[in-house]
Amino acid sequence: MKQITTRGILEVLALLGLLGILLPTSAQAAETFTIKLEIADNYHSVVAGDEIWFTTKVFNHGAVRRMDVTLKFDILDGKGFSVKSKTKTIAVETQVSDVDSMAIPIDLKEGNYAIRASITSLEKDYSSEESFGIKGLKNEQDSYILFAIPIFVLLSIGLLLNKYLPPYLEKRSLRNRIRGIVSKRIGKK
Repeated sequence: MKQITTRGILEVLALLGLLGILLPTSAQAAETFTIKLEIADNYHSVVAGDEIWFTTKVFNHGAVRRMDVTLKFDILDGKGFSVKSKTKTIAVETQVSDVDSMAIPIDLKEGNYAIRASITSLEKDYSSEESFGIKGLKNEQDSYILFAIPIFVLLSIGLLLNKYLPPYLEKRSLRNRIRGIVSKRIGKK
């Protein structure tokens, strides 16, 4: 009878490990997802430079219960080309709902666009898409107003300080001088 050695055990484990890498497991073969993307009601028509908000729901129908999946979000032009994308990793056990946003590039022209959420797995690609429209550019006056308000507040504070601070400081200085005179006279008696 052959004696089992440590080297023999390591060789068998290495072979089994190699087979596990090369052959897909039943859990990997059973990956199935459903993905649903919904744009928030107020964001079906946006202006370039703003954000678009959406909800992504991912359902895991596979044999593996908890998985980390990478969601890819693409803003697509009218011809289906991606003009902006981002990725995000989320954990899915049975289902997950996630709210997210993407900034609309300021250089996009008016027209119809779509946002697509997709998952790429070993078996198949899963995706969901919803369309939205871009109407004009972001109002640049909004930026100026947001810049002007803090400056106005700071100038107002400066003017108020300029008006009320000198008399206050003068009163305080006078009060300190009077205290000094009174304490000298009381100290002499």
